[in-house]
Order: sequence, then C-alpha cells, then structure tokens
Amino acid sequence: MAELTYGPAQGDAVLEQILTLQAQNLRNTLSIERQNEQGFLTFRYGLPLLRRMNDALPHVVVFGEGQLAGYALSTTVGICQENPLLRPLT
Repeated sequence: MAELTYGPAQGDAVLEQILTLQAQNLRNTLSIERQNEQGFLTFRYGLPLLRRMNDALPHVVVFGEGQLAGYALSTTVGICQENPLLRPLT
C-alpha cells in the first residue's frame, strides 16, 4: 500500500491539482454506474475562489505516490455568504 501524506494546500500548483481532480469527478463527467459506486461532485470551483478560500482557511490535501489522492475544501461563513454557489451551505 502506498504511503499517504497529508497537510495544508500550499501554492497555486496544488490548487491546480485540486481543480484537475475536481474536473475528473464532476457529475456530468462520470457514468451513472461510477456515480452510484463512488459518488460525484456537483460544484465547479475556479482558481480565484479556491485561492481565496484557501487563504482564509487552508484546504487539506492528501498525496499518495507523488500525486494528489484527495482533498477537503475549507472556507469561512463570510466567504460562503458572499458567493451564490456557496451561500446555501451557510
């Protein structure tokens, strides 16, 4: 089993990797079978918002074998309330 490392997202290169992994797991990119087996994402974040969220409250990233294996996005209530995409989460 590959060793996993985790920590705060640091720098745009990591945020870009989050966006790439996100794009691979959006609902409209996955088969129904895969959606049912593994789930899917519904929101598509852009780099400026992802960066702003990370600056306020760092995202957690997990790496395995040198590549991004997962992430947990973090944000503040204030950023959620300012953004129509995130407002329902408050």
